[in-house]
Parts: sequence; structure tokens; C-alpha cells
Amino acid sequence: MFYKPGASFTGTATGTPGQIIKDIIDFFNTAVGFSWFSTGSIDLTGDSMNIAIDYTYCLDAVTTAAKTRSGYYLYIDGSGSVHFAEKSNTADHLLTVGDDTDSVTVKEDLEEMQNGIIVTWSGGTRPELTDAPSQTAYFKSQIKITNTKLNSTDTADATASTYIARSKNPTKYTKVFVNTEYMEGDELTDGGLEELIPGDTVSILNTDEVISNLQIYKIKYDIRGIELELEAVQTLGFLLSK
Repeated sequence: MFYKPGASFTGTATGTPGQIIKDIIDFFNTAVGFSWFSTGSIDLTGDSMNIAIDYTYCLDAVTTAAKTRSGYYLYIDGSGSVHFAEKSNTADHLLTVGDDTDSVTVKEDLEEMQNGIIVTWSGGTRPELTDAPSQTAYFKSQIKITNTKLNSTDTADATASTYIARSKNPTKYTKVFVNTEYMEGDELTDGGLEELIPGDTVSILNTDEVISNLQIYKIKYDIRGIELELEAVQTLGFLLSK
């Protein structure tokens, strides 16, 4: 469905990233005539920005707004609640290899590292944004992206900063299989596996890898337990060089 910020399908979405997301969700709910999604878990704080709308799908506009906020995640849970919030600074769950987890698989990837980015927006091209520590520790890797939905230099710069924060270091993609024995506490009300949801963060003990406060991106259910797909983790070498 195309987003209509006013009387037409072209115009500008203005507000903080969370406010823009909320406006789009509210528009969608009204258009379909049923409150499919709730917006009470959307963080509305932050700096105001502009996103160009030109027959833009609701989901595309939501994704564009979300990508301008570094350290934030977007998630819709099973009840239809839309979560746009800052990643937790401390682990929400602790897992122990050999007890809670049956396996931990880590894949390292240098190919997706970028420490220099040039963003072209609807009004032109911004100067290259670089991360000097990353370029010194590793090598220079540049990328140029074009997004004409970005409608101001502030929005383009915020997008570049978010991209650099996510991509400036070598990454390790982590999958963890958590067995059915997992319990966070001794209380009968402990939900066990059901308490592990996308957006939460986990730390894994008893492993040589640096798996600390990583966010759950995806969950795959199995009769033996669940497989967690975690966000990218920085290499140990980079952490020691800081």
C-alpha cells in the first residue's frame, strides 16, 4: 500500500524517525479499517527529519525511517505491537554453552565491511563519511548509496552515520541453538524459551568467541528447541585494539 502523507501520494514525511513510523502505521490502520498494529512501543524521541514520499510503499517508508536511527531496532511481535526502540545496554538473557545451548556457529566475514560511505539524496551528494580507526586497523573500503527518499542533508547524514556504525568493523554472524532445558530462573513463572524474542539481547558464557550483548534478529523453532540468529559481532582483534 502506498503511503499518503497528506492529500496525495507525493510529499514529505516529517518528524522524528519514531513519529514518522507511527504516522505510517496509523495511516495503514485507518486505510484498512482495522487496527492491525499498535504503536505504543514506538520511541518517538529524537531529532526531526524529512523523508521524500513519491508513491512510496508504507513498508519502504518505515524501513527508510528506521535506518536513520543508529542503535535502534524495528520489530513487530505476534500481537501486532510495533517496537521501535534502542538496543539494551546490558544482556537481557545469559546462555551457557554445554548447558542451555547445544551448538554455537560463528561465520566471519570481511567482505561486507565498509568504513567510507557517500550518500546521494534527493538534493545532491553528501561528502564522504569515514571511520579513521577502522581504516587504520584494517583497510579502506568504500561504498556509495543512492536514496532519493531522503529529503534533507540531516537525514542523509544520519543514514550515513548509521550505516558506518553497523559496517565499519569485520563481522561474525552467529547462530545459537538453545535446547528445551533453558530456564532463566527457578520460579514456576519462568517462561523459558518463550522469553527469548527478537529485539532482546543475549550473552553467551563458556566460549572463546566474544558473544556479549548481541541482539536476537531471527528465531527458528524446532521440536528440540530454538535456533537464534544474532546480530553481527565485532572481532576480538578489534575489541582489543580499542
